[in-house]
Amino acid sequence: MIRLGFDHNQVHLPLKTLSGGEATRIALARVFAKPSNILILDEPTNFIDLNTREALEDFIIPYPGTVLLVSHDRYFVEKVADHLYKIEDTQLKLIK
Repeated sequence: MIRLGFDHNQVHLPLKTLSGGEATRIALARVFAKPSNILILDEPTNFIDLNTREALEDFIIPYPGTVLLVSHDRYFVEKVADHLYKIEDTQLKLIK
């Protein structure tokens, strides 16, 4: 089970009272709860704390579908990516 760091009292708070990081964790929870065969994530580690980032890693690594993500977080990318591409001179190039 993936834990996103919400306690029992926080579950009942209105969304508008949440911080940016908490709102991101709610969005991730929605992704985790909805079955799909592809995830497209744009800078998924922005605005999240270390525990949430680790939970995201724990979700992505065994994920059976395709995950397409863009991130400047090199450590995160190295940890979760099977293939790494970069765009250089308008060309998509395989790095890993």
